[in-house]
Amino acid sequence: MQGPTKDILRGIDKDGISYDSVMVRSVSALDTLLDAVDRLTCFGYPVDISEVNKSGMKPAIQMVLPNLPEYPFDHSRSYWHDSRYNKDGWRFRNNLRLDLLGTPVSDWNPLGARWRKIIRISETPWIEDHKVNGSAAY
Repeated sequence: MQGPTKDILRGIDKDGISYDSVMVRSVSALDTLLDAVDRLTCFGYPVDISEVNKSGMKPAIQMVLPNLPEYPFDHSRSYWHDSRYNKDGWRFRNNLRLDLLGTPVSDWNPLGARWRKIIRISETPWIEDHKVNGSAAY
């Protein structure tokens, strides 16, 4: 929300208004919170440091709730949808994947067989040996 808030503040008369965030990407939340409290203190706002540090808090006691009713799971209907590539080519494949051709596609015409293969150098490193003008030919 930092971007939209700063856009709004640029469009209005913002004398005395500043924006600070206690959540910043890739920065510890503790660090950003303490920075925001530090800025508030510098602007003259009364800050109770014991409340910020919560030094007097006791750890929460965790309990298991044994009296919850059981949930009636209905397994008669499946909500999972597999694409045909995932179902036929990956999860329930009958044939092994061949290095050059890949796996047979399930919805192929017997008179014109089709195979599916995504060529990756990490899976077939010998492809990198076949170069044309410095680039792999495949």
